[in-house]
Amino acid sequence: MNNIKYVLVIPGRSAQFVKEFELSIGDRILEKDIGWGGCSKDEIYELNIRTQYIESQLHNDYTDEADLYNQWHRAMSMDSLSYNEALCVLLGIPVSLTNNFINVDLSKEDTELELDECHVVYEFYNTNENDFLFRKYKNNNSIDTKEFIEWSIDKNFIEKITTPSSEVQHRQATEKLQILIDSIAKNVMEKHPKSTQTNVAEDVADILKKEHDTDRSSDTIRTKNLKKHPNY
Repeated sequence: MNNIKYVLVIPGRSAQFVKEFELSIGDRILEKDIGWGGCSKDEIYELNIRTQYIESQLHNDYTDEADLYNQWHRAMSMDSLSYNEALCVLLGIPVSLTNNFINVDLSKEDTELELDECHVVYEFYNTNENDFLFRKYKNNNSIDTKEFIEWSIDKNFIEKITTPSSEVQHRQATEKLQILIDSIAKNVMEKHPKSTQTNVAEDVADILKKEHDTDRSSDTIRTKNLKKHPNY
């Protein structure tokens, strides 16, 4: 049995998103300074606060990145996702934080007309991920997760990685060790055809330790690995 996990094609996408958010705020401040209108000082202040909040939830000295990844990955086993949750998945954000960051249904066809460019939600709407997602799933209140994953893989947002389960890995390691022991035991018997099973086990344990940096007691080798004795 294999383990399946999913990762974003762009590592650290959520951190990149926060950086893009900060750069966007910098542009708005510049527009304000040169008299191009744009966002008010209060709105820019609020955007800064929201950026800091998002960053604190995703990236700080106290964030358990492994736990965040597990939360993000857990979404893949859900039956369905909301549009906003699907967008957060593409941005590397756990779906449990979706409502903390986005308070508008971004799937609606007239969303852009209703959005205030000086509001944090606009930053989510303005991402490349949302552009793709909107073309595929606009006006969808619920998205089938399996279909979404397949689409995300096809569009090169998410990558599927298949790895052997711990059980399979253990079996493969055991088989490799047995093959190695058989080979060593055969060489021992060729040099010393009258060796007893105990003597072979001791020689194999010694060679495993010295030449292969593998610790295995001679008693274990004798009882578990030399059942073919003397025919290796």
